[in-house]
Amino acid sequence: MAKVNDQNIIEKDMLAAFLEVKLIDAIKLYPLTKVGNVDAEAGATIQVPQTQYIGDAADVAAGAAIELDKITQTMANCTVKKIAKGMTFTVEDINNAFIDIQGEAEKQMLKSLADKVEKDLFAELKKGTLKVTVPTLDVDGLAEAIVPFGEDIEEQMYLFVNPADLAVLRKDDNFIVNANHGDGKIKSAGNIFGLEVVVTNRVEANAPIIVKDEAVALYLKQGVKVEEEKDIIHQVHNVVATQHYAVMLHDDTKVVQITVGA
Repeated sequence: MAKVNDQNIIEKDMLAAFLEVKLIDAIKLYPLTKVGNVDAEAGATIQVPQTQYIGDAADVAAGAAIELDKITQTMANCTVKKIAKGMTFTVEDINNAFIDIQGEAEKQMLKSLADKVEKDLFAELKKGTLKVTVPTLDVDGLAEAIVPFGEDIEEQMYLFVNPADLAVLRKDDNFIVNANHGDGKIKSAGNIFGLEVVVTNRVEANAPIIVKDEAVALYLKQGVKVEEEKDIIHQVHNVVATQHYAVMLHDDTKVVQITVGA
């Protein structure tokens, strides 16, 4: 239990290290995200390179010169943002033997920061241009839903659904329940039509999203910053955590937005 006259009620370095290590684990979409580092302040615009395909091989006659192609990249802009979450503890909180100040700060701030990053990642996914409307959320509907991918259907695909849509899928005889949520790249509730089904509140009912690996990108600035101050006038301790990062839709061809119903 912390004492009233303690200058610091939390271990700031410990909290910062905890948040930095655990943040990525708390973001459900993270395993499918292209990840990079960024070293810039909030509001800065960074340029992210995207490598272009060199094209198909060509027929070459005997003795003829082979055309050489250079690796080309386009630069996409995205803005670095700073997110923050603060908590305040009164003297009464600090003296309460039933409140674990350090533990609560770790648990609450981790969820708060992770939820915000994940929300931003899903917002980027919803910027995708590949969209399809299907009559029903079943095998027949999903067969239509992957058509926008064209011939690129060999990669593993993940179907992110609202809990209400999961209830619909679970009634389908073709749905294979994953009771242990699997040991794969991302935990799933089951599988249908070759798609791993991931349940999330980040998509609305009747609006699931099919996502491939590295459809979206996250650029994190290393080090979660944690600060604490004591307000002797109000007899409270204030704790604030901040994180810098940027997100962007990395590959528009790797995400399909589905609308279920006419």
